[in-house]
Amino acid sequence: MSTSDSRIVTVEAGARLHLGFIDPLGGSGRRYGSLGVAIRRPFFSLTAELRKRGVSVKGPSSQRIRNLVGIFKKHFRYTGGLSVAVHEEIPEHVGLGSGTQMSLALGTAFATLLEQEVHIQELARTSGRGEVSGIGTATFERGGFVVDGGIPIPADGEAVEVSEGYVPPLLFRHEVPEDWVFVVALPNLPRGFSGAAEEQAFSKVPPAQTEESNEIGRQVLMQLLPALIEDDIIRFGQALTTIQRLVGDCFATAQGGRFANPVIATCIRTMLEAGAFGAGQSSWGPACYGLSRGSTVVNAIKQAVSRVLDATSGGKIIVTRANNYGARVITSPEH
Repeated sequence: MSTSDSRIVTVEAGARLHLGFIDPLGGSGRRYGSLGVAIRRPFFSLTAELRKRGVSVKGPSSQRIRNLVGIFKKHFRYTGGLSVAVHEEIPEHVGLGSGTQMSLALGTAFATLLEQEVHIQELARTSGRGEVSGIGTATFERGGFVVDGGIPIPADGEAVEVSEGYVPPLLFRHEVPEDWVFVVALPNLPRGFSGAAEEQAFSKVPPAQTEESNEIGRQVLMQLLPALIEDDIIRFGQALTTIQRLVGDCFATAQGGRFANPVIATCIRTMLEAGAFGAGQSSWGPACYGLSRGSTVVNAIKQAVSRVLDATSGGKIIVTRANNYGARVITSPEH
């Protein structure tokens, strides 16, 4: 990301797909360990400008933005005013990381306007983002495919004493081939877990998952990552689908099945039958996705999933590619 001395700042941040956890319960000594990929659409976009006093917020999610402005004003010890206009937003609580991208976009705009050098992880900690997964922070900053190291835990299973707002470390980041395409389905279903509901869902995950976690780790290290580096979409997709099934089974008790809803399961199966190399559910859903390449197969997947949505929940489909650059910070002169 780049900044300048301009007093008007626009920040654009793409959504992310959460592809699963390596060790959901921490049998390895670290819990979670997330896999994720930045995508170009949908995306969040805002414009911010300093003013002498008062806070003006226009566009969607205005109350959430106002709350975040208060948090960042306190953090930056800023007593002046701010004008914010939200132009685009990522659907909330559907598994696309909307809250993290919104928070980091506003924090980045604020820091740029105040000419302060601030690390992205500091903005995440300040706004309470990234405490379970660090992939939203990493994809905002650099884009691409990322793996984080989860959260350390002691032998007795209790949380390790880590600093408040601990963000899991980034272990791996690599660009995704430009011709890999993600067909993302957003069924009209109940929103995924967040906040206290998410904490309660994690508490329902059964403790004995060692074999599953070991297999997920093997799939990530010996199949998924080499395939990404070698641009082998077939092996990458196979590993991704296997990981999704293993992770889904770990969370079956919490979400009611391998996937959070039968419609999601049908969409995923349909994508694979239509030619997707890999498919799965993003975070708690209801967003789900299929990975493919080539317009003919992509269109076939889109049409097949459209028929499923038309016959069940309704919803929308987004065809997008990976975002390999992270958030964009655009500056322009004052009025």
